[in-house]
Amino acid sequence: MGQQKLHLIKRNDLLRFFDKLKTPALLRMGYAVIGASFKFAKSNNLINSNVAITAIKAKRGAVKKEKINSRQEDTPKKDLS
Repeated sequence: MGQQKLHLIKRNDLLRFFDKLKTPALLRMGYAVIGASFKFAKSNNLINSNVAITAIKAKRGAVKKEKINSRQEDTPKKDLS
C-alpha cells in the first residue's frame, strides 16, 4: 500500500497486506487499524466504498477455515473397515 492513494486501494491489495501479517496478534491489530481508517475515510466522504469490510471478512473466513483444516489433520483417522 505504501504511497498508494486510499481511494485506489482494492480488496485484493488489503488481502495481500493481511497475508503478510504472520501472527494472530498482528492480524487483529491490522484489522483494527485498517478497518478504522477506512471507516473514518468513508464517513468523511474521502472514499466511496469501504473495501476493508469485505477484505477483513474474507481474511477472517480464510483463517477460520485454515484452523478447521488444521484440527482435522491433527485428529487421528478411524478405521471404518
